[in-house]
Amino acid sequence: MKLPQLLLLAAILSGYHCTNSWQFDPSVPYPVLQDGDYWVDKFHEGGLQNSLIYEDKLFCNTINIGSGPNYLYCLSLSTGKVLWKYPVKNYAADPVIIHKDKLVYVSYVGDLFVLNLSGQLLFEQKLSYTYSGIALNPINSNLLIKSATSGVFEYNLENGALIHQYGEGNIGMTLPVFNGQKMIFGNFSAIAGDKNDWLTCMDYVSKKILWQTSCENT
Repeated sequence: MKLPQLLLLAAILSGYHCTNSWQFDPSVPYPVLQDGDYWVDKFHEGGLQNSLIYEDKLFCNTINIGSGPNYLYCLSLSTGKVLWKYPVKNYAADPVIIHKDKLVYVSYVGDLFVLNLSGQLLFEQKLSYTYSGIALNPINSNLLIKSATSGVFEYNLENGALIHQYGEGNIGMTLPVFNGQKMIFGNFSAIAGDKNDWLTCMDYVSKKILWQTSCENT
């Protein structure tokens, strides 16, 4: 990031508000920022959260809990203006994930949106399980989504097709850590419904469990 963008971001994070006296009120919906608006005037981390900086852009989403629409915003750090916004069905609990020309947004209730970096929708779908986290597979850039009660799901990032479900029936299973072709999960038992805590290593290609060890007091 270039120095002007860093200075602008530092000013924003320190509470700078250009020339107006606007104040954020969490009891009312966050004001809608239009394309071309000077967003620095109305930026507040209480209403715009899950910020992610990519190149000279800041991606964040509104958190209107009680009423009002929610948006995913792309904000320019070079000009201080809104580049685009996209209406989302619910607010998110995690920042977006960006891979090459694609951006992934998942709401806290499992509304999945994949857009290009110009804010155009590529595809969307509603997850059928309780959403609990997101990551990219470093082997092939597939999308990994953790559920609260049904393990981890892997999707094709190009079209949203389900590729595999890991740990069906496992509660509190973690997203995997990769070491080459090996995937390591926490709280993954080979027996669905097993309430013990396990650390499990699986071969990604064959899906064969290489080893599994019990973890106490986790």
